[in-house]
Amino acid sequence: MKQNERQSTLLPVRVLGMTCASCVAHVALALEAVDGVKKARVNLALAEAWLEIDAGKIVTGEVIERAILAAGYKSETRLRRLSNFASAEGLLERLSSLPGHVSSEVQDGSALVRMLAPGFDAASIRLQLGMSDLGVEEDDHGQGQTSPAKRVAAEARELGQSFLLSLCFTLPLFLLFMTRLGTILDPSLRDTLGIALTAACLAFPGRRFFRAAWNGLRHGTADMNSLIALSTATAFGHGVLMALFASQEGIYLDSAGTITSLVLFGRWLEARAKHRALFGISELTELLPMRVRVLDGDTVTLRPVDETGAGTVFRVLPGERIPLDGIVTAGTSQADEALLTGESLPIDITVGDKVRGGSINGTAALDIKATATAGESTLGRILELLKLAQSERAPIQDRVDRIAAWFVPAVLLIAALSGLAWLVLDGDPSQAALRFMTVLIIACPCALGLATPMALIVATGSGARIGVLLKGAMSIERGSSVDIVCLDKTGTLTRGEPRVVGCQSVPGLAQDELLAWTAAAEALSEHPLARALVAHAKQRNLALPLAKQLVAFPGRGIKAQVSGKSLRAGRRDWVEKRAGPFPASMRDESGTASEIWVSIEDECQGVVRLGDPLREDAWKVIAGLRQLHLETQLLSGDRVPVVAQIAKELGIDQHQGAMLPADKLARIEELEGQGKRVCMVGDGINDAPALARATLGVSVGGASAMAASAADVVLMGEGLIALPQALALCRATLACIRRNLFLAFGYNVVAIPVAAGALYPAFGITLSPIVAALAMSLSSVSVVVSSLFLARSQKRLL
Repeated sequence: MKQNERQSTLLPVRVLGMTCASCVAHVALALEAVDGVKKARVNLALAEAWLEIDAGKIVTGEVIERAILAAGYKSETRLRRLSNFASAEGLLERLSSLPGHVSSEVQDGSALVRMLAPGFDAASIRLQLGMSDLGVEEDDHGQGQTSPAKRVAAEARELGQSFLLSLCFTLPLFLLFMTRLGTILDPSLRDTLGIALTAACLAFPGRRFFRAAWNGLRHGTADMNSLIALSTATAFGHGVLMALFASQEGIYLDSAGTITSLVLFGRWLEARAKHRALFGISELTELLPMRVRVLDGDTVTLRPVDETGAGTVFRVLPGERIPLDGIVTAGTSQADEALLTGESLPIDITVGDKVRGGSINGTAALDIKATATAGESTLGRILELLKLAQSERAPIQDRVDRIAAWFVPAVLLIAALSGLAWLVLDGDPSQAALRFMTVLIIACPCALGLATPMALIVATGSGARIGVLLKGAMSIERGSSVDIVCLDKTGTLTRGEPRVVGCQSVPGLAQDELLAWTAAAEALSEHPLARALVAHAKQRNLALPLAKQLVAFPGRGIKAQVSGKSLRAGRRDWVEKRAGPFPASMRDESGTASEIWVSIEDECQGVVRLGDPLREDAWKVIAGLRQLHLETQLLSGDRVPVVAQIAKELGIDQHQGAMLPADKLARIEELEGQGKRVCMVGDGINDAPALARATLGVSVGGASAMAASAADVVLMGEGLIALPQALALCRATLACIRRNLFLAFGYNVVAIPVAAGALYPAFGITLSPIVAALAMSLSSVSVVVSSLFLARSQKRLL
């Protein structure tokens, strides 16, 4: 059974300086050692940690900062200005217990508060402090809330500059030691120039490795920077000693510079590839407008979107993105919801229609009454779910991190033993140093740290673009393993609202005339079937005759005067008592539709049938599930004949009708007891228990808040068309994670023994440190490219 959603506070914290899986494991251990932090989920690709804070504990930003610094990494802060509070003392007292709070001071009626970045958004701060009217604004021009994509782009630029600078030192080294130029120069001059160029390369573009390694050493940790720093320092030291004392060829000074350049080149490629993967998510975070035009009578004022609460009326101009969910109070336009639903055609909206934050307004200005805050709006919930999804860890990643925690110490030991073995068996200190360097370089574990988070980032971004929200790594693993899909009917496979599906009239009476007379009478009724019939008549542009004197007979039907004639509409047996039996040809024995039998002046005139029609995409969905070799079942609370008819029409394998919520839950438990891994798809509150119990719960667009919160996957668009795509995406993502881990682990398993010289006795094969550096860099790039390939393959599927 799945765990219930955690109730603890989740605090996002930026952690800078992580480069590999060992860093991730070390940061997680350091943060989980903080009193009050129940669990830390660290994401290397996003450079963030999500801390699960015990509700009964006070965990300040200073404590978290110290823990991150003590681990050898850095955090960031952001400055907020708070206003509209009654008591400064009361505010400061509450702030002291706010998770992530670093410092605060009150000045001129407002409070400047420094918090860990990215930290809570404005709505969460108000909720945490219990002050719904509190004003919260940025006071540092957005510093500390840079998106991951922008941060990685800046990192890529810096790495590119460092790589070019490194080339300026490495190319002369290559000419000195790898071409005939080295033989022309005096050996002492050549070695002096080589030592100077190598020292400059390590001191300037390569100093990042030594700085990070020193920080790790001070805190008793080692990571890939330690391996690179140690290997290049060994190459440099070995070269200096050989130049000063041995006076022999092959002092390998060029190796230190070349290794530095190749590692920087690999990191630059990796950062560029990561930026591509992160860019789709970054686009979403920047879509919502920062300000909203608030209406106060005839006055329009700009207000930060975070300051706009439910009930506020605001205006959206043509072509602008709607900032908040709401209801149109004035204007008629169109809404492009492609971002939220994947539907390319805009929908018409007018007064009284609901609109979603994140959709684009069409050709006319709209006045909208907000029904949710920015964080609670449709796009806000999407972004929150994406952040949670990207911070989650797959069970397979837990095993990787446990290995990574021991990986660097194990590599150091293997490198030392390899160098010692070569020194003892071969007696050549130069070869021993080379084996030591090569093992250190080739074993850098950055690919392990990227294997899972890069796949998750690409998957959640691909899903979000088509309106599929994957709630984390656990959801993806569950979705990839399901073998049976159970579907609710009403609102899931069907539209969830009655519509006219048929009409039969006696000879001499046109069907449209029967519909018009019946709709005229039903227009006076509030029954759901009556409203559906009237809406259908209006859609057909039928002129309704005058109706009056409505009399309702609960459970039987209605009676009214239409154009001066007595009309009865309702159950067949009730109408037949006055009008006599209807023709046998009008009877529908399937019992799959609701029927309104009509008589005029006590003469049978016909029947109007209403049903809950299937969505246009229902057939495609079932066909798509069949292509994925998934068994299907229909579980519905509707009448058994109706459920049987729909199952037959769609080709669903099994069906059950007249089911209560408890019956659906029991059916899910029964299937899972048989060893099945069940995906439950539903849209209503009655589906929530089954959604929560199933291996994978999927809620459909327009789903109730309870159903959406109970589900693992949310389909934001109308209908189920994205369901097969979502399940295919889960399968492809898990396959991508496994492929990435194979590339990372397989590379190390093969490369480390070769680097240590295992093939030399039999085949005379060894690796140079330069080749090792190139292979190490390409291993990380291969993992990122593998993840980007997931996005390309999904574009073909979607």
